[in-house]
Amino acid sequence: MHGNNVIADKNDYETAFGTFNKSNADTLFSVGNGISTEDRSNAFEITKTTGKLFDKEIATKEDIPTTLPANGGNADTLDGKHANEIANNPNMLINPDFRVNQRGQNEYSTGYTVDRWYISTDKCKAAPETNGIRLTATATLTSNTHAFWQNNEFPLAPGKYTLSLNVLEVSGVWSARIRTVNASGDYVDSYYTSVLHNGINKVSVDLSEGEYISAVSVGINKGTEAGNSLKLAWVKLEVGDGATPFVPPDPATELAKCQRYLYVLRGSLLRAGLAEAYSTSYAIFYLYAPASFRTIPSVSFENVVLSSTKDGSVYSEAASIQVRGCNSNAVKLLVNAADSLTIGEQYELSHKPDTTGSIILSAEL
Repeated sequence: MHGNNVIADKNDYETAFGTFNKSNADTLFSVGNGISTEDRSNAFEITKTTGKLFDKEIATKEDIPTTLPANGGNADTLDGKHANEIANNPNMLINPDFRVNQRGQNEYSTGYTVDRWYISTDKCKAAPETNGIRLTATATLTSNTHAFWQNNEFPLAPGKYTLSLNVLEVSGVWSARIRTVNASGDYVDSYYTSVLHNGINKVSVDLSEGEYISAVSVGINKGTEAGNSLKLAWVKLEVGDGATPFVPPDPATELAKCQRYLYVLRGSLLRAGLAEAYSTSYAIFYLYAPASFRTIPSVSFENVVLSSTKDGSVYSEAASIQVRGCNSNAVKLLVNAADSLTIGEQYELSHKPDTTGSIILSAEL
């Protein structure tokens, strides 16, 4: 039938598109299929008490909440997340939870530490730990000192920003700040959090025209004693006048961001370089990094050898390594050998026996 009112033995009037659903005496409206009143399935059905779409119940008015619980309950979730977790701004810092540590050390006392973060004082050390990083004062402070930094490659334009930090443990007196410069790169001002405490700490700024964010830093304040420490889970810098939830970045994506500034070849990765010796004293190698470098990188190395591809037991230690060119992610290395090489023979970069060996290509700011 097509849109007819049909009277059943035990049913009120039903409007049925398709064959009448004799099996359900409560049906008021249905859209279905079947060849008889005994052989019938409804794709959509409204009864006196409820509704069904295929074989699934449709919520009744009583099932739908008119208000949401104070904590969000289950009514405002998407994939198990509440609305306040879904709404978040991108983090403008790289490696904000300190998980990328290409240098591989357990503790740092100066210079760059975990990727993109560096120490600018001799009064602090940094140690990667589970779920964060620990900063420890190595001297008693008689004045405030900026200790742990991340610089922006491109200063951030004027506007509203919020810096937030999650502190897991703290002893001593610590604070964090947003540092600003003018268009020429000259220092303008610093905007500080209150003294850091366990939990979320934050500071917001509204920068006027001509003032740009150049860096964020964590500082040790006067009164902090040697051995006092601060453990951070993460740091977030975002657009806007309020802090939104921190979302842990994808490790692989974050590593790729970090490799614009630093690429470390260690162990088996050293074998990525292969070359023919054109001289008895050096060989030219071409290495291909996973990401394009910010600029031509500098190079440092440890326990690197030029190993013969004919006989791996024959090798010469690398006396020096120089970067002779860089095009995007392709790096040309000149490796001077401590011992004589065989002209025309192929060599690969490797590590000395019983060592790990490493080549560090750095394009840090």
